[in-house]
This record gives sequence, structure tokens and C-alpha cells, in this order.
Amino acid sequence: MRIAARRRPIRAALVVSLITALSLMATTGLALADASGQPKGITEEANKMHDLYLLVLALGGVVFLAVEAALVFMIIRYRRKNDELPPQTHGNNLLEVIWTTIPIVIVLVLFVFSFITLVDIEHDEDPSALTVDVQGFQYQWQFTYNMNDLGRRPSGRRHAARGAGCDHWQGRAGAPAGDPGG
Repeated sequence: MRIAARRRPIRAALVVSLITALSLMATTGLALADASGQPKGITEEANKMHDLYLLVLALGGVVFLAVEAALVFMIIRYRRKNDELPPQTHGNNLLEVIWTTIPIVIVLVLFVFSFITLVDIEHDEDPSALTVDVQGFQYQWQFTYNMNDLGRRPSGRRHAARGAGCDHWQGRAGAPAGDPGG
């Protein structure tokens, strides 16, 4: 009786600590949703990618909290009390279906929202939407972006580039000689 009486305050303290920690993490996460550590996007596409990032972060946080809660529960509930082996069971079909289905659903949700975001941000812009001044030096490039064009998204390879070489053009390694775009 004496040992059981000592365990009750410890168990209550653990439960209170766990609930406090989880509620603090949840409220801190909600408070920092806008301050996720990323700079503010200047385009609509950047904001859509940021929203996708927050979705992935939230799903990762939910998975982390669920795994940690299950781990703490299992450690406390099934800790070793004596030297007897617990009853041995073989397989649980329902449990295996559940822990296979949950990751599949999470991956499908991530795929669908990633695909929607990709379709939203991938569209052709006017080729003159962004002007980039490129200056080539002996061992470096200098890119200068027109600040008036930064309200629009540069799209792939379709942009206007004006080039000037101080010494000569330097292309990427293995580029054909005289290839200014390499």
C-alpha cells in the first residue's frame, strides 16, 4: 500500500506536466503561425508556397505530438513491475490497417495540396515581366534585378536579360566556348 500511495502524486504530476507542456506547445505554435521564420513573400505565389509550408509544418507537428503522447503513455502504462513476461500476442489486423492507412492519408493530403499549389503558381507570364541585368567578371556573375519588376514572378527561362562582360563571359563548366548563357 505504501508504494502505491507514493505513485499517485508522481502520476498526477506527470499527467499535469504533460497536459501543460502540450497546451503550451499548441498555443505557442498558434501564436507563431505568422512568424514561421520565413521572410514575408512579395508575390502571391510566395504566399501560396508559405501556406503549403505551414500545412506541412502543422501535419508534422500533429504526427510528432501523437507519437510522443503514445510513447509517454506506453512508457508509463506498461513499465516493468516484476520479472514476469507479459502475455505474448501475435499480430492485430485492425491496428496494422490503422497504422498503414494513417500515413497513406497524410501523404495523399500532402500530395493533393502540393499539386494544387504547383498548378496555381506555374503559369506563363509576359516574357518581359522581369528584367535582369547580368554582368560577367572573370570568376563570377553579378545579377541586378529591376526593383519595379519584383511585384511579378519570374517564370522559368522566359525573362529579358541584358548582359555585359567586364573581362569576358564565363559560362558553366563544360559549356561551349562563346556560350554567354552557360
